[in-house]
Amino acid sequence: MLIRQGRAAADASVAAGRFSDPVAMQLLRAEERTPIDAVRAGVPPQGRPARTGYESVRACAEVMVARTGAIDEALCACPPRQLLILGAGLDSRAWRLPQLARTDVWEADHPACPEGRRPAFSSRSHAHYNHYAAVVVNMNVRCTRNRYRESPCPTASAVVPP
Repeated sequence: MLIRQGRAAADASVAAGRFSDPVAMQLLRAEERTPIDAVRAGVPPQGRPARTGYESVRACAEVMVARTGAIDEALCACPPRQLLILGAGLDSRAWRLPQLARTDVWEADHPACPEGRRPAFSSRSHAHYNHYAAVVVNMNVRCTRNRYRESPCPTASAVVPP
């Protein structure tokens, strides 16, 4: 949750013009959005618990700009033909970066991740990718070789047994 909050707080505020992730806010429940408004406004709340949450989200936002921004810049500078994101979680690049319009995107993660992101991403009117597949992978199993061959694009989703 903190990563999503950091991305949402950083969206167009921490590094305006350099970092944008409008999808991140859609991935949060209403109660998870409270510290984001305070961070964007730059107004720390009173009280230790609220201030701790505020500072955690603020610090995470700064890290997300550096980390996510660097990866985004590299992908935009030289868009790949194929992109495999291991441990994709709630990554939103395929929905945020128009430079990926000719890229085949595979996102591999634990079975719960694609289900958790479906409501937010299904409402997006436009996605930026050539083909997309959410690949469910049991990360506890040692051998995942050939799993991606079993889920060729353009598959809406692929299930890989444990």
